[in-house]
Amino acid sequence: MDFYMNSVRVIIMTIVIYPLITVLGIKGAALAVLLAISPTIPIWWYLLSKIVQINFISLINKLVPSLLGTGVMSLGILSIKCFIKHIKIWEFTFTILISISIYIITLILFWKKFKSGPIGILYTLKQII
Repeated sequence: MDFYMNSVRVIIMTIVIYPLITVLGIKGAALAVLLAISPTIPIWWYLLSKIVQINFISLINKLVPSLLGTGVMSLGILSIKCFIKHIKIWEFTFTILISISIYIITLILFWKKFKSGPIGILYTLKQII
């Protein structure tokens, strides 16, 4: 199955990379990679659910906190980027620290509200130790 998923990625990348690079430059290359990988992610999740013998919906539910945290963190980065026009090393460091904080806070809030997400792993390790 890996061969077929990689084939889909290569075909999509071959079709979109040149037009996107000519129009958007390096951002076009990043977009081409994103477009090539995106269609195979649901297939990968489905196959993973079969390998670990978990219901597909349960697997998606376990991924929701991390995906939500990533989305909120991305919005935080975009918001910071609106205020900082020229990013130097200190602004970059500040942005990274704020982004990490936003991600962790989102995961903690998700854990407190729904008792779900990666924070549960920390609680499990704490009980073991």
